[in-house]
Amino acid sequence: MKNWWKVLPGIGIGMLLLGAWTVGAAAVIPPPPAALAVTAQALLETTPGLWPVVSAGAEGDTLTVCLQVPPEILRADDGLGAEQVADNVTALLTPLQWRVLHVQARDPADGVCKPLTDFLPATPQTKSTVQSVATLQPAAAPLAAEFPSSLAGKTVYLSAGHGWQWNGSAWRTQRPPYQDIIEDHNNAEAVTQFLIPYLENAGATVIPVRERDWNTERTIADNDIAGDYTDVGTWYTSALPGYHGDSYRFAHTVTGTATATATWTLTVPQAGTYALYAWVDSDPNRACDAHYTVQHAGGPSPAYLDQRIRPQTWRYLGTFPCYAGPLTVTLDNHSSATGDYLIADALRLGSGRFDNLTTGTGQPISTTATTTPDKPWWEVATFYYSQWMGLDRADWPYFNDVVARPMYARWQHAGVAEDAVYLSWHTNGYNGHNDVISGTVSYVHNGETYPRTAGSLELQNAVHTELLRDIRAGWESDWPDLNQRQLNLGEMRMLWDDDPARRLPGTLVEIAYHDNVHDANALKDPRFNQLAARAIYQGILHYFETQNGVDLVESPEPPTHLRVQNLGGGAVHVAWNPSPTDTVGLRGAPATGYRVYTSPDGFAWGQPLAVTDSQATLTGFSTGETLYVRVTATNDGGKSFPTEVLGTRVGAMPPLLIVNGFDKCNRFGLVQEIDPVEGYNLRMWLRQINSRAYVVHHGAAVPISYTWDSASNEAIAAGLISLSSYSLVDWVLGEESTEEDGTLNATEQAALTDFVQHGGALLISGSELLWDLVEQGHGLTFAAETLHTGYTADDAATYHVTPAETGAFAGGEAFYFDAPGEYDADSPDVLTPLAGAQAALYYDGQTDGVAAVQHANGCTRTLVLGFPFEAIRAAARPTVMARALDFLAACLERTQIYLPLVLRNYPASEPPPQCETLLEDGFESVGDWGYGTQAERVQDTVHEGLWTARVGIPPGEPGGDTAVYSSIWHTLTLPGDATEITLHYWGYPSAEENDPGDFHYVGLRDAGNVWHSLATDREDSRTWQAYTQELSAFAGQTVTLYFGTKNDGDAAVAALYVDDVVVEACR
Repeated sequence: MKNWWKVLPGIGIGMLLLGAWTVGAAAVIPPPPAALAVTAQALLETTPGLWPVVSAGAEGDTLTVCLQVPPEILRADDGLGAEQVADNVTALLTPLQWRVLHVQARDPADGVCKPLTDFLPATPQTKSTVQSVATLQPAAAPLAAEFPSSLAGKTVYLSAGHGWQWNGSAWRTQRPPYQDIIEDHNNAEAVTQFLIPYLENAGATVIPVRERDWNTERTIADNDIAGDYTDVGTWYTSALPGYHGDSYRFAHTVTGTATATATWTLTVPQAGTYALYAWVDSDPNRACDAHYTVQHAGGPSPAYLDQRIRPQTWRYLGTFPCYAGPLTVTLDNHSSATGDYLIADALRLGSGRFDNLTTGTGQPISTTATTTPDKPWWEVATFYYSQWMGLDRADWPYFNDVVARPMYARWQHAGVAEDAVYLSWHTNGYNGHNDVISGTVSYVHNGETYPRTAGSLELQNAVHTELLRDIRAGWESDWPDLNQRQLNLGEMRMLWDDDPARRLPGTLVEIAYHDNVHDANALKDPRFNQLAARAIYQGILHYFETQNGVDLVESPEPPTHLRVQNLGGGAVHVAWNPSPTDTVGLRGAPATGYRVYTSPDGFAWGQPLAVTDSQATLTGFSTGETLYVRVTATNDGGKSFPTEVLGTRVGAMPPLLIVNGFDKCNRFGLVQEIDPVEGYNLRMWLRQINSRAYVVHHGAAVPISYTWDSASNEAIAAGLISLSSYSLVDWVLGEESTEEDGTLNATEQAALTDFVQHGGALLISGSELLWDLVEQGHGLTFAAETLHTGYTADDAATYHVTPAETGAFAGGEAFYFDAPGEYDADSPDVLTPLAGAQAALYYDGQTDGVAAVQHANGCTRTLVLGFPFEAIRAAARPTVMARALDFLAACLERTQIYLPLVLRNYPASEPPPQCETLLEDGFESVGDWGYGTQAERVQDTVHEGLWTARVGIPPGEPGGDTAVYSSIWHTLTLPGDATEITLHYWGYPSAEENDPGDFHYVGLRDAGNVWHSLATDREDSRTWQAYTQELSAFAGQTVTLYFGTKNDGDAAVAALYVDDVVVEACR
């Protein structure tokens, strides 16, 4: 949260440790108050750049310091001056043993020391935009009784802290990268992917103070726009303003059959999972249970909204899977009460980007910035987001991003009689390169200027206690506890309102230190973030238990050991092991039921089947139909996260079993990003680390002539499914490595060995398999005698493979394993065929870099891929899978699948795409390329031919004194009917000393002149490598393609040679 070293340079660590306590897990005896005060004053007086110290005093563990700060400094930047002074002092005194800290300033008018925020304007009672102000109890959703949950009827206002903000001259994140993570991003990634789902799965209403939806596109359908909206029945047009100052429609509710229906049609720009919002002008005379129906990819889903409460703003209806194209949403007037007003205004799908300075009410967003950052809304600070959502900044005498978060929560909370809390998730900073302090600390308001809101101490204790206990039980036994503290933080102070009904209890948690290597490694790890999120959810649950005097049940963990098998006759058996529990309180309560979700494609999930046993039989499927499955657990506390995705192709006695053994999800899979502003950083994007749905990639690629089942590797290891029941096994390992029980444990190796020795055929793929088995010594015998494969190197340094002249893929096309949107298979194993085996694929067509090894001994066959199959581009997967199965199933008697009459006499697979080359340039002539600063055609380093292009400063040349972006560019038109457009090129990167200020980049400007980054890195391989980027999203546009290198002006320089650029469009 705090980064005071940017303001106070030159502070020595030795000075900071003066009088400090040990920051490990062990409790220590606090020093006497006099010693605490003396130490604090010494630190303050000897720190350069700090305001003069008037006094420092202590009473018990309460420390009070007074500075001589001019009031105008405190009022600067809309009150941020006071926050900054307090943050500077707090961070400086962090190592000292205080529990309550008061930072004050001497009032020049009377010489009295007063809280810093006493010099700021007083804030009024929170305004409500509800037309007739009233305090209303939110209505329970009609479906609530069908799904008991412990936090039903509770509301959690959730802050993910900082975001993109205008600093007076540029848009920047509020915290730069430390240990390769940006707090602004990391907080939001943890909150949106873990904490919000935990709370909502337990029944809570969650209102985040930053956007929850990650989509960079949004679409709005409004009743005022022709084609977006229609209605039937009796509807009226309101004279009051609705979305963007335009009108809205209303009808009256009925308790019988609906007599009025409104219908919106939204255009989904591309398939994805989107949040859906409704703009509502609320009032106590509105419908308490407005009934929407969303016709999403998985079928119709109901959504209910209490239109009586909240301000005029976007109201969250839910998150739904949507195919590209039209999405229909309806609203009908059936209700539990008659005669209420039902409002139909605008709907918004997705959040999009912060690309204009206008609010939802049509007013300008208050900012001194003249441009927007064009960043996704979920990354943007609350200061702007709250205004975009409809909050009027003019209602507050001062307004900055710190106080915007609680003010936005109070604005949403005003007039609602809800049982609510406020929780802020932050990470801490000490000096930017901190090896002194680590651990967890929490804060509540210390009572200065405004009283602390009731319940805050209790909430802090419940959350802090649960969080520290769980981290120590499930992550690190001696994780430091830095105490429950009290400060005058704007985010906590402004939870107070003069109206008791509009106050919120709240606590702020600093999970760990992002500038400490030890802590940052935890913050990068999805497992740590999930553990912390679960602990915070459980802490909030325990708070409500104590406050309401009830026993509440914790939601269960996901079930395990999932398996999906054909029974014949169109029936499918789904089974799993019950949700795990423990005796230390880490995991949730036992499951009492389960919900089985099905999908035809692993994306469009419909309504679930509720069961009480740990198995279910699904019936009524046709032979050849593909079905995907996932399962959640339920109890009186709520529901769990879902299992991995498995599936089946329906038919009798499937010959093929697909086994998912890719469980790894840790910090080593984080996605690399080089932001044009903030530079290199790592992102915790779970979908691109491990989606846990790779059976979909494999199953969809299997030829229609094969039926198949699937199972988790845990089910195989536990003996719940026998491999001997199948002729073929496709074992998915992805980037599974030495963690998470290794690629294949001893039990799995034994099962696979037995399977192969008894005539089975095995396809196994993964980028770390042979590295783990051979290099790490975890399966030398298995690798040599079962897989007949050795290990050559850990990284082939390419994503391109070519078939061997003989073997399973002979005569086929070369292909890439860099599928857009998937995880980066960046270290594929280079393999060695052992006795009796042969190469089936080569990396980059080089005969000394084996990518796949095949072995045949009669009908006993193995095919080992040194890269993950699911990383192959989608268009190539079916061909690769078909060729693999043709080799493996040489002795298999195929089972014919009879297609429906309408499909007979048609090929089972789609015809090959028709492709054209839009650009093919090896820089043998100047051509149509543009050349910027330090960019030129050269002949010193070429891939093919006589010429290549170079950007940046080559090694050995002086770096200059100023930062320089060097690029080449080419404009071309991408056809609108293309289904896949791909950029291929060869690059030769150099970057001396891994300088964080230098990087290479590839990007384009679209038809609207908006910049899109395609790739950024700091590579220094100094070898030619093949690269590929996906351009399909820009079909139909004229774009300008850029290759470039940025040098920051110091002695370490970077350059990029580019050659053989090809852009190909396929239909």
